[in-house]
Amino acid sequence: ALPNIHDTEEIEASSHYEVYPHGLQINCSFLHQVNGFFSITNVAFLFNSKCLISICAREVSLLRQLQERAQSNSGMIIDPLSTIISLIEDKIEKLADLSEEAHLAIEKISRQIFNRDSVILEEIIDNLSRQDDLNGKIRLCLMDGQRDLNFLLRRGRLADVNINIANDILEDIKTLLSHNTFLSERLDFLLNAALGFI
Repeated sequence: ALPNIHDTEEIEASSHYEVYPHGLQINCSFLHQVNGFFSITNVAFLFNSKCLISICAREVSLLRQLQERAQSNSGMIIDPLSTIISLIEDKIEKLADLSEEAHLAIEKISRQIFNRDSVILEEIIDNLSRQDDLNGKIRLCLMDGQRDLNFLLRRGRLADVNINIANDILEDIKTLLSHNTFLSERLDFLLNAALGFI
């Protein structure tokens, strides 16, 4: 029986994975933008050595993009485990791009605060809140990717090439989490500065 999609939204580690007699289930979080706002969508992947099933409440663009890439690239490895690792790799690359954009947006807000631009400080606080929300969601998805890869390294019986890719992605996640912490501290500082000026 397939799991209920709502069961994939539990945050506890015990709810994040399932080990079945003939395969595994892993629940992954993906960040996406709808009408200018970011939200997290959970996807359950059930797989064994031959079959991969994905269950999600709404479309995840990375899934469609990977499918299109696989159809146009005959040399692409598309076994279930390689597919999941490719998805996680794409997810982390997208989160890295969003982190870079967030950094630029935060620097712009910083200049507005300290140059006393014509932007109203209350509006600046609203922008800071949105950036803080995005930064938190990026962190959740990074930690989710880290947890997924560690599970796959322990239980997935990965081929050597996938082990190397997974370890490289984990190093990228470690770097991005440090950057995420820096942005979080920067946001706290700017929020206190804006409130102080008010």
